[in-house]
Amino acid sequence: MPIHGYPGNVITANPTAPTVNSASGVWTTEQQLVNQAAGRWPMAATQISRSLRFNSADSAYLNRTPASASNRKTWTWSGWVKLTVTADARFFAARVDNNNRFVIVYNFTQFNLQVSNVVSGTNTVWTATNALLRDPSAWYHFVVAFDSTQATATNRLKVYINGVEQTFSTDNRSSITQNYDGYVNNNIEHYIGSATGSNYADCYLSEVNFIDGLALTPAYFGFNNSDTGAWTPKQYTGAYGTNGFFLPFNKEGVSVDFLVVAGGAGGSIRGGAGGGGYRTSVGTSGGGASAESALVISTGVAYTVTVGAGGSSGNGSNSVLSGITSIGGGFGPITGNANSGGSGGGGGTSNGLGGAGTTGQGFAGGRGFTDGSSFTSCGGGGGAGSAGANGGNPGAGGNGGNGVTSSISGSSITYAGGTGGWGDTYGSGSNGTGSGNTANRGGGSSTSPGGSGVVIIKIPDTYTATFSGGVTQTSSTSGGFKTYIVTATSTTSETVTFS
Repeated sequence: MPIHGYPGNVITANPTAPTVNSASGVWTTEQQLVNQAAGRWPMAATQISRSLRFNSADSAYLNRTPASASNRKTWTWSGWVKLTVTADARFFAARVDNNNRFVIVYNFTQFNLQVSNVVSGTNTVWTATNALLRDPSAWYHFVVAFDSTQATATNRLKVYINGVEQTFSTDNRSSITQNYDGYVNNNIEHYIGSATGSNYADCYLSEVNFIDGLALTPAYFGFNNSDTGAWTPKQYTGAYGTNGFFLPFNKEGVSVDFLVVAGGAGGSIRGGAGGGGYRTSVGTSGGGASAESALVISTGVAYTVTVGAGGSSGNGSNSVLSGITSIGGGFGPITGNANSGGSGGGGGTSNGLGGAGTTGQGFAGGRGFTDGSSFTSCGGGGGAGSAGANGGNPGAGGNGGNGVTSSISGSSITYAGGTGGWGDTYGSGSNGTGSGNTANRGGGSSTSPGGSGVVIIKIPDTYTATFSGGVTQTSSTSGGFKTYIVTATSTTSETVTFS
């Protein structure tokens, strides 16, 4: 009698050890579920329940640098891929720089899978498949197994698609010298979804395995389903090695709106103090930039959250939410050039240059002025909403740049303004809106410290954010959303987890 869709093949009441192709015997539901979870049970069809989408318009990619080099002669990369077949897609890469790198790439113009190696600017396509990949609705399983210890050159690199070893229209495996130490598994940048931090992929990825130290066949990651004839994923149960990893991409994504404001500069008695960097997915970002895309993050994963302090006679500190970092405001000195920051400080006397703002976060500070005889003035500090003004002649300080107003918290609040610069005859320039040392506003301040930063998180009320012990925050629920206002973090290692 079939059990849960499996057509049976019941030979005896005494069950034998199950595999992905056979489960002979009589099984309880509990036994079946246990073996399914362990990847030891025949399944009805290929099922990719969740995946991670890489959208080139979002400049989306993953990267890491291993702490130390490991086996650079032998490794395996395996992943399930759904292509858009409208652009190249770089699935996996390792890079010293653009002239020295390795990449596994789908070539859109040739519709094939290629493995390339670039040394001193010379690109060698090690392999390009004869197989053409043109179906944007299909899930393909790619395996690339590298083993330069092999005596035969054609065994040093093997490529598989849906369990089948590939033949190649371009085959330069003879250029892989025996015992060659490649880029992969060195302590350099490794990428998924890009090869250089640009040239982003358009595709979906799931069930990505990287095995350090073993060159494996596809049978470790999939099987031919005898019922459907489809190549089907299964759980890898072997060792991963020092730098190996598994990325299932099966977590449910949460859309997170955010406002991340860094600490403002403080203690600037002459050059204007710059406001903290200002980044948001709601309204307008700092520096005149458009709002950023909402974060899409996984449940059950801890993400960094940090609230930057206001500067004490110096720059403010950075604020962080996951990969979103806002830069502390720049300090404006008494004399000379100002510091760069989220928004730049105002230049000091002696014609000091204003500090630069950070693109997408804030504006530059104004320039200071000295006429060489009797008049001196300082530039205004930059704000998230506008630049600081230059110091004037005769002796009038430049105005501070304005901040940016946001209502993400439920109240309309202006953040990250800069202060006016000092003038010896006609006084200091006006402070920008959102400046001052009010806590959690990120304003530049003429006294120490500058205004501390803030991190505001807004999520659907069907989810909950849980914070580590060193986080000070308040929360509210309204209109189908929960809003969390993080006002302080005791360390730079605090986290937030969504469930």
